[in-house]
Amino acid sequence: MKQNIKNVFFIVIFTSLTFVTQAEETLKSKDVKKSLCSDLEVRAYDEFEMNFDEASCLWSGDFTIVEKTYNPNIRNYSNLLLKFTVKQSNIIFSGKAEAFRIIRFNSKGEMVLTWNTRNLKLKIKDKRAWQTIFNQILDDSGIDIHNGDAGISKVGSHFGLAEIKADLLKSLPGYGNPETDSEYDFCSYSTEEGLDSVLYNLKYHGGGFKDFLIFLKKQGQIKEAVYRGHDDGASEYCSHYFYRILTNDNHLIYVDIDLTT
Repeated sequence: MKQNIKNVFFIVIFTSLTFVTQAEETLKSKDVKKSLCSDLEVRAYDEFEMNFDEASCLWSGDFTIVEKTYNPNIRNYSNLLLKFTVKQSNIIFSGKAEAFRIIRFNSKGEMVLTWNTRNLKLKIKDKRAWQTIFNQILDDSGIDIHNGDAGISKVGSHFGLAEIKADLLKSLPGYGNPETDSEYDFCSYSTEEGLDSVLYNLKYHGGGFKDFLIFLKKQGQIKEAVYRGHDDGASEYCSHYFYRILTNDNHLIYVDIDLTT
């Protein structure tokens, strides 16, 4: 118990006498850069499932100290407020973070100081072409099309909502349609227009594709969005869910999810 009291007392004294100074200088510490680049690598994978080049981050990233805290107890700086910009594969990571000292003692009782980072405030600007992003989602299985198909095709300027609906009706006719064949005689499909309907139905099928469409919407790229999918009938035969997105630059994104057995 006495040892615990001493430890608490030590920490209070240790952190009470510090001096904060404003700065605008290039960060030189490789340990701080490595910790921050490691944090960015995790975020890059979470956001894009991309292979983040830590070596490139270390040597080509722009890291600046904007504030530093000196602690006379360790005769060194204990905290750094940083701003940074790192570019990887046309994706720009920028923001602020805090570097702080981790204090340990080795077997000889000597103080050992290392750095770690926290409070990462990150902005991500994705400058890749949307076609590249979509193809990466497909490569990373961000859409579970199962037995279906997905891709991008170029269409003429005349191609619009009516043509999309006609093609979907032909692809998934359902019963009661004169173009139906025996495969779909007992299946019923419904068509819904608009991005909100597409996003609503995607909550059951594709997280990566849904996030991508939200990104396209923010970019002002979506002209038309249509969904046609299973409404009634045996799921093992009728589970088809087709999505069509027409972009303002006359590309048609098609995602045909086939969950039949």
